[in-house]
Parts: sequence; C-alpha cells; structure tokens
Amino acid sequence: MRHENPTPGGKGPIKGYSLLIMAALTCPCHLPVLLALTAGTVLGSALSRHLWLAGLLLTICFVGALYLGLKQINKEIVGHPDGL
Repeated sequence: MRHENPTPGGKGPIKGYSLLIMAALTCPCHLPVLLALTAGTVLGSALSRHLWLAGLLLTICFVGALYLGLKQINKEIVGHPDGL
C-alpha cells in the first residue's frame, strides 16, 4: 500500500527537526548556561530576577516543541495524518 506525503512539498522533517532544535535550546536544564551567556545584560537581569517564571516558561516551550517536533517527524515517517 502506497502512502501519500501528508505534508505538501516534503517540509515535514525540516519543520520537525527545527522544533526539536528549539526544544534542545529551551530545555530548562540549560537555564544556568543561558544566565551565564546573558550576564550583564537586561535579559540576564530579568532572567535572574524571575528565575522561577523563566524556568516555567522554558519548560512549557520545551515540552511543546518536543511534542510537536516528534509528532511532525513521526507523521512523515509513518505517513499517518495524526502523527503520534
């Protein structure tokens, strides 16, 4: 049985991998590195003042990007329109 490409133009894997890269960058375990890289800037000051909020927002972005990225890649591999 032949499966049709669920994403026109074959951009599914690129979008999925881009979302997975975003998930890796927004992983909450990278917050200390982010604080070190932005030290002395307005962003670093805001992050250090609102550490719990920054951690919560990074966690939400991480989980969302990871879920959507894996769903997009699985949609392309399996050929099922719903992905996961």
